[in-house]
Amino acid sequence: ILSPEVHPPNEPLLPPIVEWNSEQQLEISFDDLNHDTRDLSYRVIHCTALWEKSDLLFMQYMQGFESQPILDYAFSNNTTTPYTRYWFLFPNESMRPILPGNYLIQVFPTDNPEQLLFQQRCFVLQPSLNFSASVRNASSARIRLSHQEVVFNINIGNLNLPLLDEDLIVHITQNRRWDNAKLNIKPRFIDARTLYFDHVNGENAFGGGNQYRMLDLKSLIGIRDPVMAFEEQKGKWKALLRPEVPRANAPYRDVPDLNGKCFYFRGQNYTRSMDEDYIETQFIFAPPAPLGSGDMYLIGGMTNGHLDSRFKMTYDSGSQAYLLSVPLKQGLYNYLYAWVPHSKKQAELTFTEGDIAQTENEYQIYVYARSNGDIAHRLIGYTELGSR
Repeated sequence: ILSPEVHPPNEPLLPPIVEWNSEQQLEISFDDLNHDTRDLSYRVIHCTALWEKSDLLFMQYMQGFESQPILDYAFSNNTTTPYTRYWFLFPNESMRPILPGNYLIQVFPTDNPEQLLFQQRCFVLQPSLNFSASVRNASSARIRLSHQEVVFNINIGNLNLPLLDEDLIVHITQNRRWDNAKLNIKPRFIDARTLYFDHVNGENAFGGGNQYRMLDLKSLIGIRDPVMAFEEQKGKWKALLRPEVPRANAPYRDVPDLNGKCFYFRGQNYTRSMDEDYIETQFIFAPPAPLGSGDMYLIGGMTNGHLDSRFKMTYDSGSQAYLLSVPLKQGLYNYLYAWVPHSKKQAELTFTEGDIAQTENEYQIYVYARSNGDIAHRLIGYTELGSR
């Protein structure tokens, strides 16, 4: 299974969020390289505000059936890598959430529900808050030139939250990444019904990173850096990329990017089709020396905000570089090289891309609340803002 997506229909760059009790839907799609139809189904699992599977019964969070077959599919046209594209919409008449919050969409073979083919996060929002937010350089002099700080205030209005420390949960993500998310952060100060998240000691601070690198695979005609050549090998297309080096000590270049997103299409008209081919893409990252005890990953929209083992690189002592060969669907990609020390689960960009405070980033704030009588935390607030 490759290229899974969850987004509003025909809006591949928007987040996977629908409003509760609305007619909004998400389109879930993916490619199966079997290039033959098979019986696949999906289910939707309710999760806690901290993304653990909840203890709720299905009937407590969903109206309808516990699983549904995936009926819509199409075959690829004139591609060297044949595949079958599947898609479905959620919520729908057969499955509709009755609780706002976090959900996991899981796809599996109909005859083997335990075999998980992939899962994707999505959100059901019940907007109930007023809050203002902004991004500034970090307050601490030690990280002011390398980090950005997200500051915001939340007015909880008439919400009844007896145990505020437990009943209110707030997360911040940077460019929809979850490996470096700030989870369950607490307010610095509470004044009547307003909560102030204007920390100055790094609680809300993120490394600025760098502008995302861009990979253009939308056409096999013409070569755009960092691609050196497209080659056809054994009937399949391969993209050879030039070796790339760390940018940590290079001057900052304010090059427009997609803040880590990817967008699948072929040609110049930005429209989706079944003609997009898969290209085996060879990434080469060549620092002056190995970075020590840890792992190198490629991160971006194709990894859906997580550290994905399929995008883990291997160090080759012969070429003195980290290598990764992975099939990518035609389109535009934003990506970064990220180092994960063995002692941590969070990717670091300091040595690979640099951390620069003036980098343009997007931040997402998620606010969950559990009022008197609620059986789970509800997602009651969401906003996305830029650092400029």
